[in-house]
Amino acid sequence: MAEYSVIEIGIHLVDAERFFVRACEGDCAIEHAVYGLDALLRASAYPTSIAAEFPRQASDLVDLLFVVTLKLSEAATRYVSRELIELAMAAASALVTNAPDDILRDDHRMYVALLRYELAAAVCRREIARRGDPFARSIAVRKAAAAPHDHRLQ
Repeated sequence: MAEYSVIEIGIHLVDAERFFVRACEGDCAIEHAVYGLDALLRASAYPTSIAAEFPRQASDLVDLLFVVTLKLSEAATRYVSRELIELAMAAASALVTNAPDDILRDDHRMYVALLRYELAAAVCRREIARRGDPFARSIAVRKAAAAPHDHRLQ
């Protein structure tokens, strides 16, 4: 990995915390959790210990991740299994607290990424359904209009 700055990690952690707080407070828990997980994945991509570099923030973030886990268990189990939510959020806590040479670090990152993408897909599916899937309907109408028509009675 190219050179990095501890400041970059700190910026990602601030973003993660901000989005996780919003996930706990508002109506858009799933959307904000996606952004928070994304920021946490960016912070954990660097070869340094988050807990060692940012001990207070790491402690606060672990506490916040617990609350986000509860919030997602309420808001997202319609779209994502509770087991994945709990595994991935435990993995997120491990990314914050464990050393970067942890043998399971890649697995932690993969579970967090999996939850992040499952939640993002759920948001997309929910919004497409809410809007009545106008894109698919427009394609169906175009296909029907382009099809040859035989108006003879059979």
